[in-house]
Amino acid sequence: MRPLSAAVERIDDGLVGITLQPGVRITAAHSSIVRNRLITVFDGQPAGVLLRLAGVAMIDRDAMVQYAQAVMVTALALVGQSPVDRLVAHRLVGLTLPKCPNQYFTDTEEALNWLRTRPQPGA
Repeated sequence: MRPLSAAVERIDDGLVGITLQPGVRITAAHSSIVRNRLITVFDGQPAGVLLRLAGVAMIDRDAMVQYAQAVMVTALALVGQSPVDRLVAHRLVGLTLPKCPNQYFTDTEEALNWLRTRPQPGA
């Protein structure tokens, strides 16, 4: 197992980006590290999430549960490039049943624009 399966970055207030490493099989152990970093970045506050998953080999169900528990996700934009990425994205959404708006994109800027137009909780 690689020690870091993803990069986590604060993009804006209320917006975080996660970039999963291409070729990695994401498990609960991997996602636990990312979840803890997300909690630290936003101090447990609600956030929109840009999830870049281009080239990820696999994400298991337990890993997605870990991600879903990281922060109260206000919106989820999944970004990929290939038909396989789209399949992984649809599987992720189906496994976690997000109670927030979610959409798949092939363009990061389009995904960011979509996230930025989502209403924030309490607004």
